[in-house]
Amino acid sequence: MVEVVFDEGGNKKLLALKYAHLRKVDVDEELEIVQSQAASLKETFSFETEDNHSPGSHWSPFYEDPKEEVVKRLPEWLQGAGVALGLSSFETYRAPPLPGDWAKGFKLRWPETEDSIHFVLKQGDSANMLTTWFPVIARGTQESLEIRKVHVWESGVEAQIEASIGAASIRFFDTDFVINAGWYRAGAKAEFILAGLAYQCEPANEPDIVVDDHWPVTQFLRQSAIERGENPGEAPRTISYKGAAILLPIDEWDRDDYQFRGTILEVRPYVMLDVEAWLLTVCVMRCLDDNDRELHLNILVTRRVWSQLVGPAVGDDVRGALWLQGRLWSPPSRSS
Repeated sequence: MVEVVFDEGGNKKLLALKYAHLRKVDVDEELEIVQSQAASLKETFSFETEDNHSPGSHWSPFYEDPKEEVVKRLPEWLQGAGVALGLSSFETYRAPPLPGDWAKGFKLRWPETEDSIHFVLKQGDSANMLTTWFPVIARGTQESLEIRKVHVWESGVEAQIEASIGAASIRFFDTDFVINAGWYRAGAKAEFILAGLAYQCEPANEPDIVVDDHWPVTQFLRQSAIERGENPGEAPRTISYKGAAILLPIDEWDRDDYQFRGTILEVRPYVMLDVEAWLLTVCVMRCLDDNDRELHLNILVTRRVWSQLVGPAVGDDVRGALWLQGRLWSPPSRSS
């Protein structure tokens, strides 16, 4: 039997030494670990001191007057809401702890379906504060990303993630940040589920661009052909947008808002929050790495947003603007 003397709490007896799990503490080693963790957190998380975000725009695809409709239905939604789970809600995938003075919170969702409204609440000493609520698209596309920076909002329980996808960079709203924040470190690679919610969407029928032999782009194409050992031939007379894949940030909007253009690969009729829609799979990026990797993004397009009487079809090119959201799908690993 082993007896352990504690500074507070008196003496405790252990039946066998093998159950004590004791080791001599190296103060310098412990200090180095603490300092390393602090440096990693500082490199990863950027904290905002002002609320410069307008998530109310995320409701415009569903309601003609989002402010009136959402505020009117908010009490109903909250009364019927249940706990929303994320990766770290399960013991097997519990996230590493964060510093004790960081903001803490939890999530609710309504209704109890895959596609739902999520509510983020910040825990307080005397009450919990509702910080934001937003629609979450369950059926996104799984992508391998490398975390670069986590932009934490003023509340401390909401954030946008900046990450690398191949040679490109994207930024998206993390729907599960309040649950999974402890997993994030700059340089870590992880699987995320990404989805886009379209604010605008229409057929993309841009006219061809007419060029001549003196355009810099013509000289570039000719030189590229020569470097590949091909006959450059005559200069191209037109450049077509057909099949182009584009995902560009909208500088005047939030960091997770994008303009997009691409070819529809799949169309699924959809209903979300009692609103008719389509879930489009669109190629919005190409050549992300040496393997010609592409980003195929699921984009929810409600009937309110679609500009045409006839619905979208596979093979059509579309363009518009969207809000990019994502959530952690598997625990991260450190990059080499």
